[in-house]
Amino acid sequence: MKKIWIILLALAVFSTSCKKKATSGEEQSAHFVVKDETGNKVENNHTFTFRTAAPQGGVLNLLITNTSASTIHLKTKLISVSGASGQDMEFCFGNCYIGMQQGTAYPQNGTFDLNGNATSQPGEIHFINHFANGQAEYTIEIYEVDNSGNQIGDAFTFKYQYTP
Repeated sequence: MKKIWIILLALAVFSTSCKKKATSGEEQSAHFVVKDETGNKVENNHTFTFRTAAPQGGVLNLLITNTSASTIHLKTKLISVSGASGQDMEFCFGNCYIGMQQGTAYPQNGTFDLNGNATSQPGEIHFINHFANGQAEYTIEIYEVDNSGNQIGDAFTFKYQYTP
């Protein structure tokens, strides 16, 4: 019986020592979830399709919920666009802008900060395609950054698609 306890103890010690230890450079998870304007969680890589352009339609309102107790810092970026230019996109991500430059992170100076366990206010985060003359598709990501501006975890990516 004593040998069994020694073997079990040795296995426990060995398996604990083989686990990967966290380091300061290890990837962390992002601390937010994205929801539609009614509060339903939106899955990563979701496509939002609109058949009418602004002002009658085409407004994508999103809510972001911070899932941590600490303030998080967020940015958004236009990854790709087809059928239009990013200049046709009006969006608010804390501050409001007309036109998105592909590959540029917004806000350009600073971040959109969200207090611990809080949800952004309705209308604070929205995207609107203006002046669409045909099909247009925007791939946009939202991601968390640390105090130095380095990305934390995976980005949340979505497509805004206008199909008249």
